[in-house]
Amino acid sequence: MGRTIGEGTFAKVKFAQNIETGESVAMKVLDKGTVLRNKMADQIKREISIMKIVRHPNIVCLREVLASRTKIYIILEFVTGGELFDKIVLGRNGYDGATADIWSCGVILYVLMAGYLPFDEADLTSLYRKEQYVSEKIEEKDTGPLMMNAFELITLSQGLNLSALFDRRQDYVKRQTRFISRKPAKVIISKMESAAASLGFRIQTRNYKMRLEGLTSNKTGQIAVALEVFEVAPSVFMVEVRKAVGDTLEYHKFYKNFCALLADIIWKPVPEAEKSVQG
Repeated sequence: MGRTIGEGTFAKVKFAQNIETGESVAMKVLDKGTVLRNKMADQIKREISIMKIVRHPNIVCLREVLASRTKIYIILEFVTGGELFDKIVLGRNGYDGATADIWSCGVILYVLMAGYLPFDEADLTSLYRKEQYVSEKIEEKDTGPLMMNAFELITLSQGLNLSALFDRRQDYVKRQTRFISRKPAKVIISKMESAAASLGFRIQTRNYKMRLEGLTSNKTGQIAVALEVFEVAPSVFMVEVRKAVGDTLEYHKFYKNFCALLADIIWKPVPEAEKSVQG
């Protein structure tokens, strides 16, 4: 690892070389303490998760992620040519970075969610008519569960779980769990409320989010659990359950008992062996 080639608020970028292959790389070095103090852990995890799945000749390639007790090392493709900022003639071109980037991100997010561009109409009259129709439908529609976007679904993969970068205990005990249901969202909420009530929990429900509060199975401590229903596809919902307060092992006992009461709404894929027999 050699000279500093860039520096930001939370990280320094160093020039480095792979001693086995001789490849030049850029090494982004982050201090864990600084990241945690500034509540940037989720943002860093999201950045790494997205870079792991994006492969494009015009996007810097992520080579590897390493971590020590105090540092996180993000190994990136080394790009020559200096700072991108130096290439942009701000005054003459009238470039407004914040406005342009927010607009671009909005269009990209729309395409990810809808599968097509937001302004793809033959003329302005057709575009205005379409926007008016969408606005009216939004006002009429009962607000349902949040729809998970593509990046969120991909980062649920165990291979992209970056929690251990910031908390080594995550390697041993998970603090959140999830299950899939093909029942309507309102039925899922109703069933969960009934199951939680039978276990003696106090229940707070708002929209498609729920908070449960009560005693642990041995009645010696408090436990609180947060739940949220997400739509991942038409008629397919994912329920994310996570511990908010209390002992993690006690949370997993709760989750096992809770799921036992929800067996009729939890979807389980048919094993391949059974499929071949049925076929």
